[in-house]
Amino acid sequence: MSIEQSYDTVLKDLESRRQRCIEEIQMLDGMIANLRQFLVPQRTVATGASPASVTQVAPQIPRPPIRPIRSTEPSQSQRYTGMSVRWAILYLLAEYASGPMGTAEIAKALEEGGITSRGQNFRSNVSAIVSVMVNQRQELEQSGDGYQITQHGLDVWGGIKQTPQWLTRATIAS
Repeated sequence: MSIEQSYDTVLKDLESRRQRCIEEIQMLDGMIANLRQFLVPQRTVATGASPASVTQVAPQIPRPPIRPIRSTEPSQSQRYTGMSVRWAILYLLAEYASGPMGTAEIAKALEEGGITSRGQNFRSNVSAIVSVMVNQRQELEQSGDGYQITQHGLDVWGGIKQTPQWLTRATIAS
């Protein structure tokens, strides 16, 4: 291995680590914002103070915008390869859907993204999983002729993106 190849390998590793840190900071920023929204109304009720008189939990610290150096996303044709159908549905509806999607649209997007199935009817498989995600997990909700992700589903997706399985997948894709 030449010195240039070694430097390139180290650079890719550092960029990948940087991207994971960026994602973790963004997740923490979201958690902090949610906690602040929760605490301010709670203090208002508990103390009887007006919302304007309640001090913030921590001062806002200006942060420079964080821009990833490059995407760690796999190509569209491999976006869902090796992923469970449930994770792929959450990924699709959280990150790429511009609105509610029907079962047939979801199944087509997953197949085009690399999901493979040994079942006779992949759309029926997707329909069954969507049903569980709506009725038991409350990760999706019906909206018009399709389904959209709920806030709970977004929270679940945010947690999935912090798992070692997802972080390893993101590292391999880069």
